[in-house]
Amino acid sequence: MHHIDEKARAALTKHYSSSIAPDSRVLDLASSWVSHLPEELSLSHVTGLGMNEAELKENPRLDDFLMQDLNKDPIMPFEDDTFDAVTCAVSIDYMVRPREVLAEVSRVLKPGGLSMMAFSNRCFPSKVISMWLQADDSQRMQMVGMFYHFASQDPSVRLFEPPQAFSVGKKRGDPMYIVQSRSLAQ
Repeated sequence: MHHIDEKARAALTKHYSSSIAPDSRVLDLASSWVSHLPEELSLSHVTGLGMNEAELKENPRLDDFLMQDLNKDPIMPFEDDTFDAVTCAVSIDYMVRPREVLAEVSRVLKPGGLSMMAFSNRCFPSKVISMWLQADDSQRMQMVGMFYHFASQDPSVRLFEPPQAFSVGKKRGDPMYIVQSRSLAQ
C-alpha cells in the first residue's frame, strides 16, 4: 500500500532525479518496500534503514538494509562521511527524536551531502508526533526546517546549510513537500 497518491509519488521521484547526483551513495531512512528513487538514476549504493524486514526485502532499489527503530535509538551504525545523500519519505512526522536523527544524518553525510525530508499531509494520526496534527502544511515545513536548525546546535555535529522548503506536489491529489539541506564542511 502506498501512503501517498501516484501524483505525489511522481513529484517526489522527479525531485530526487534532479537533486541526487548519479553514482551517489544513498541512505533511505524509514525505508520500506519502495524508496521513490528514479529507476533511471544510476546510484553506486543504496542502503535502507527501516523497521519492517519483509518490506525491506521487497525493495528493488536497496543494495542492503538494516532494521532499526530510530525512535528508540537514533544512533546510526554507519561511519562518518559515508553517504552523498540521505532521503526520508513520509516519515519525519513519526520521529519522536528528530533533532537526534538529523544530527546523525549530519554525521553520516559527506561534507556537501544532501539530506531530504519529504512529507505530505497524509498520516496515521495515532502515530505522528502531536504537534504535527496541530500544524498546517506551511507550519510543518517550518517545523522540519527547525529540526535541521536545532540538530546543528550540538557542537559535535557538522552544521547544515539553512534548509530550503519546496512544494512539489500538484494542487489535485496529495500534496508533497520537501525540506532539504546540505551538510557543511567543518
